[in-house]
Formats: sequence, C-alpha cells, structure tokens
Amino acid sequence: MADEITYSQQTRISKQLDDDPLIRIAPSFETYIDVFDWAGSKRFSSEATISTTYGAVSVGAITTAGWVRFHNLDSTNFVEFGIEISGPAFSAFIKVGPGIRTGWIPLSSMTFYGRANTGNCQVVVEAIEGAITKA
Repeated sequence: MADEITYSQQTRISKQLDDDPLIRIAPSFETYIDVFDWAGSKRFSSEATISTTYGAVSVGAITTAGWVRFHNLDSTNFVEFGIEISGPAFSAFIKVGPGIRTGWIPLSSMTFYGRANTGNCQVVVEAIEGAITKA
C-alpha cells in the first residue's frame, strides 16, 4: 500500500566464553515498527540547536510513544540525548558523534533532552508516532 511503512532492525551479539569455540552467548533482538496509516501519522523533522546545557528537544505535536533518529551536523563535537532524572539531572541514552546519523530509536515517551559536549551543535531531529512492537 502507498501509505504503509514497515521498519525492521536486527541486532546480533556474539561472545565466546572461556576460550572454548563451542561455548557462545548469541542473543538476537528484532524490533519492528508498523505505521499502518502513514499519511495520518504524526511526523516531525527539524534542525535544532543543541547547547552545552541540557535542554528539552522538540518533536512537534508528537506526544505518545514513537520513534526518533538524529543526525549530528557538527564536524567536531558530539551530542548526547537522554532523559531527566530526579535531582534534576541528565542521564544520556545515546551519544551521537560528529557527522553521525543514527538509526530509528524506539521511545516510550517523546519527552527527552539534548546536550552538546563543548559547543553548540546543529542536529536534525526526526520523529514519527507509531506503535512499538517486538517480535
């Protein structure tokens, strides 16, 4: 269908134990997003200035669970995104290096914050509202 989007991502981690090639830990995670009414879904894309003091990041009218991705346009500084915890204090959930674009990240809440390391950074923030499901 023209107005339907499906996004899938798979991560595999492998760890050899005790120098024994037969003993391995290999969990596998799969995450899917289905936005059945893509034309009616809330979407957001904007360039934002992230300062060295953590502050709220806007995702427009999206207020419920969804997906977000970031593109750090700065060539030298990294940017962290995270949540505000008691204190208030900032707790990062991702660090985005200079020039890096992330994949889609599922969030149960669209209230999150950003902080640049040594100077203000321009970052493209994209978000879509949609159900988060795990296979």
